Amino acid sequence: MNELTNDEARLGYLDGLRGFAALWVLTGHLTHVFHLNIPVISTPGLAVDLFMILSGFLMYYHARLREGREPMERPASWLTFWTRRFFRLAPVYYVALVAAFILGPMILPSVQLLNAPHDADAFLDQSWTNMWMHLTFLFGFVPEYVQRTVVFDWSLALEMQFYAAFPFIFWFMRKMAPMKICFALVVFAMLFRVFAGDYLAAFGQPAFLLMKINLFLAGMIIGAAFFDQNHEKSFSLVMAAMVLAALPLAYPFGVPSTVLRLAFVAMVAGLALHHRYPLPALLQNSIALLDKFLSNMLSRFLSDTSYAVYLIHPMILFPIAAWMVTRFSDVPAPLLFLAGFAVITPLTYGIAFLLHHAVEQPGIAWGKSLIRTFRPKTLAA
Repeated sequence: MNELTNDEARLGYLDGLRGFAALWVLTGHLTHVFHLNIPVISTPGLAVDLFMILSGFLMYYHARLREGREPMERPASWLTFWTRRFFRLAPVYYVALVAAFILGPMILPSVQLLNAPHDADAFLDQSWTNMWMHLTFLFGFVPEYVQRTVVFDWSLALEMQFYAAFPFIFWFMRKMAPMKICFALVVFAMLFRVFAGDYLAAFGQPAFLLMKINLFLAGMIIGAAFFDQNHEKSFSLVMAAMVLAALPLAYPFGVPSTVLRLAFVAMVAGLALHHRYPLPALLQNSIALLDKFLSNMLSRFLSDTSYAVYLIHPMILFPIAAWMVTRFSDVPAPLLFLAGFAVITPLTYGIAFLLHHAVEQPGIAWGKSLIRTFRPKTLAA
């Protein structure tokens, strides 16, 4: 496949899905602090599941596009991939982490006032051990450190574990039948749960890769379907992705959450593949309109700021929500939620926009620069 420029390779609908998923997380946590229950919205963990499916799809998609110059059977390509992903995620995370360690003790009283579920250690533990565990992303392997900062970073540990494994999973999927590889990994994850159930049960959040690997794999399988020109085979791959997404490897699971995960797979696959199939005109036009909406300027903005929003919103949300609850205690919860949304959302996105331009984009550029320094030597080896 010919190499594409960044703009050519960009799938606009992924911008919207990623952006609105981050907004879902922020809004869901707002409903929690104002003690309001809105079906689906008040379960922001499901938005994180969507992130995982998107991540699996996107990693596979870009790996296929770069396969000509970065074949995954070469260790040099692993290093390039890991460097690119590290500098995509780490710089903003480290800024947020430092802020969380400094501000944690000051934010704790707000959390207590809101009666929000919390572990005081997440706000008070400023030890070097805690800092080291998070700087190295090792906290995802140690249950007691998974929820030990103000930042809701458990899914970041999960993401980093997926990146560590991705080159090998991708290589096996390219050399063998993708469905067989994915289901073999899921069987391994199930066996791990049987023999290490106590270890997994100790996690307050599913920060260990084998607890959510099925969702990453579902995204990768959709990626394989995207590149497969055989219509019957690509359809079979999408069906396999739906089976993977429905497997209850970790909470939350049940009929409603399973239906939503299946909807996520159907939506991503539909947006990626709808142009290949003779769908009814109404359905084809509806998907095209959704694609157009998810690719507009608002969606691009939400996508660009999504990562920083996800990281920083607790540090903004808790103090402001606590002040509002104290100051306007007689206001009904729905109105207080709407007021909080109107105040907290633009402030969070404003700061996230600054972080995107001041930290995130330079970090990505640093990663690209570093890759250029070692690529000639490694590829020549």
